[in-house]
Amino acid sequence: MVETYPTVESAIGQVEGRATIIDKVPTENPCLRSQGFTETWYVDDAQGTQWTVARNPSTGEFTGAHPSRRTTEAEANRARLGDMTNAPESDAA
Repeated sequence: MVETYPTVESAIGQVEGRATIIDKVPTENPCLRSQGFTETWYVDDAQGTQWTVARNPSTGEFTGAHPSRRTTEAEANRARLGDMTNAPESDAA
C-alpha cells in the first residue's frame, strides 16, 4: 500500500497557493494501476517546479509525487539533434 494524500498540493508538499495542472495522462506503472491510481498528473507548484503525481479517480486521492520535467516535442528534437544555435564556429583554415 502507498501513502496517500487528499489533494495534489498536499502530495507535493505545497502549503501555500494552488498547483497548476499541466497535463493528465494514463498511469503506466502497473503497481500504481493495480491500486487504482490510473491517472498521472503533471503539475507546477507555486515556485514553478514541475511534479509528477499519481491520482486514484475513484477515491480522489494522490500518491507518488516526485519532481519531474516533461519534455516538449521541440525540446526533445533539440536534445536529439543538438542545439545548433550554440555550436562553436569552425576554425577551418
